[in-house]
Amino acid sequence: GALSNWLFIFGNNQKIEFRNLYNHHGYTQVIDRNGRDNYGGLTIRANELSFSSRNTYSGQLAGDHNFNNNQTRFNWTLGYSYADRDQPDIKRLSSSLVEDPDNQYYGQYGVNFSFAANPDLSGRVYQNLKENIYNGNLNFEQKIKFGNFVPELKAGVYIENKDRDFTNRSIGYAIANFSKFKWGLPYEPVDVIFADSIINYTTGIEIDETTNKSDSYNATNDLIAAYLAAKLPFTSKLELYTGVRMEKNRQQMHSFSSDNATEEVNIDLDETDFFPSANLSYNFNPK
Repeated sequence: GALSNWLFIFGNNQKIEFRNLYNHHGYTQVIDRNGRDNYGGLTIRANELSFSSRNTYSGQLAGDHNFNNNQTRFNWTLGYSYADRDQPDIKRLSSSLVEDPDNQYYGQYGVNFSFAANPDLSGRVYQNLKENIYNGNLNFEQKIKFGNFVPELKAGVYIENKDRDFTNRSIGYAIANFSKFKWGLPYEPVDVIFADSIINYTTGIEIDETTNKSDSYNATNDLIAAYLAAKLPFTSKLELYTGVRMEKNRQQMHSFSSDNATEEVNIDLDETDFFPSANLSYNFNPK
């Protein structure tokens, strides 16, 4: 991880900040499962090997400025954030124990192969997710003097764009040819089963991609917000703070249907809302 923050102060207490935060996390995982599958009536041995990494970064450039003896003030921020999660090669392999005494492979575990590729039984999975966030905001405050009555006007705007992409690939191993398949192959050592020569369309196994279009998606979210407010101190004890905030948010997502691979799924949620508010306070004394 890394943290780097910079602050520049100049002029009449003018400030500019540059903030950075980065974190990387990676780990390797080995899962070894052994047990009885009561539903299927089999004794299963399953293994999974995987590496996963995550990166996050957040950076902001911000400024705080005041003028006219603090009668006028504004601050601003420009920001960027990034996050990803990468699982470049999840390897899965499962075997079943032969429990039939009449079977020549009795007491041995055989790798589970079917006639259609199934990455949960034996295969590889590749996943990657990336997200970018861009944002900026500006806030303005102005005090106005009318004798002892000093109201304060406030206004601001916030803009944010977020985009995310997720991709998934699933690859499995299957029996290539039922009539010519070497049925003793699943009981060989793993380095023999998956040797290059075994990947063939006659006596060995084949590689088949089972990825569906619905396994991946890309999405965006756009937010525009603005507010206008007033702080009205009618007396030294009575004060009203009132204003309105507007938010326009649009969320879009593109993928495909899990039932029909050619059917696109497009989500588009666009909404604009106004949030008025008022707060009246009375201070009996300084406490």
